[in-house]
Amino acid sequence: MTDGLLFGQFRSSKFTATSRFGELVLVLLGALFSSTAFAQDPNDFNYLPTVPTEMAHEGLLLDIVRVGTRIVAVGERGYIVYSDDEGKTWAQSTVPVSQTLTAVTFGSDTTGWAVGHEGIILRTDDGGENWALQLTGYDASRQELVLGKRRLERARAAVEEARNSGTEDLEDLEYAVEDAEIALESIQTALDDGPSNPFLDVWFADDKTGVAVGSYGMIFRTLDGGATWEAWNEHISNPDGFHYYSLDSSADGTLILAGEQGLLYRSRDNGAEWERLTTPYAGSFFGVLAGGQGGNSYILIYGLRGNIFRSVDGGDSWSPVSTGSELALFGGTALDDGAVLLVGNSGIVLRSTDGGTTFSRHIRAERLPYSAVVENGNGNLVLAGRGGVEVVTADGKDTKGG
Repeated sequence: MTDGLLFGQFRSSKFTATSRFGELVLVLLGALFSSTAFAQDPNDFNYLPTVPTEMAHEGLLLDIVRVGTRIVAVGERGYIVYSDDEGKTWAQSTVPVSQTLTAVTFGSDTTGWAVGHEGIILRTDDGGENWALQLTGYDASRQELVLGKRRLERARAAVEEARNSGTEDLEDLEYAVEDAEIALESIQTALDDGPSNPFLDVWFADDKTGVAVGSYGMIFRTLDGGATWEAWNEHISNPDGFHYYSLDSSADGTLILAGEQGLLYRSRDNGAEWERLTTPYAGSFFGVLAGGQGGNSYILIYGLRGNIFRSVDGGDSWSPVSTGSELALFGGTALDDGAVLLVGNSGIVLRSTDGGTTFSRHIRAERLPYSAVVENGNGNLVLAGRGGVEVVTADGKDTKGG
């Protein structure tokens, strides 16, 4: 998926931010802090359909996928565009909302999901031409409010038990109560003033079982194709409420979730339960990419300052991959021929022909940031980013045709 371009680092639990890169993090995560992005109710203008425009494919696009012979991309203002001719021409989809969309995935050739700002989840059943609203931030906040109250009750009970038994960890438990109170207040504010937290990635095992993740530890799961979504916070340990940025699964079903501050988890049951993995890096991971088959399978995690780590044992251990670049990486794809593509800040395109062990590097002349990449049917690449969609050669260079 894409996890955005030019990300900044956000310290979720303390509500502070240190911007390392620049602009597009404000697009993906700006709704976390901007009161102007709040929707007051489902009749607010943000919930009106996306405005039709012939230039939708030239706007900011944050994720792109290939499904069958079609390519689908999503981005700002609720734009969803699709191409049936390898990226030469694009049509705009019918979308019921105008929030920025951050990620898209498909469980079959026709059924897909897109997620975005204000807790939006959309579904399509015709390959991406028409989309319907499945979840809003109001729905998400109501569920999180129940869990938040439950968390606070448990924290207070733990403090009371500690006081009665005289244990030494009373101070830590009292801090846990404070954290739970702050989290609950934030959820209530989202219901009172309008939701703002974005989903940042979505993954489906098939057309039924899926997981959507986002800012401040937001995680939801569905077993019925999104007809119902359930807040899944109690099945994963993230007491600081750090952001979840990306998730992907390997051929054997191992699902990896990555986030800020080196956050890394693994699930072996399609996201039902999660275990925290030892992180090889304390910075943020903006992307996860699983590729290969059988004994050649691998998982890559990548992100801040161009860091890439590779695992060949399902995430038990990780080895650093050197590219000679410190440009942040935001998206990637594994090709059918075994090649791996990663894209990111300042027009960087990395290509590997050995399963992500080594990479060659190309910097595009325009130096635009790219958030996602797919291969078209002609062996070229379709990049998505600040300049919309762009068809380039297999190694990231210019081409006159798709």
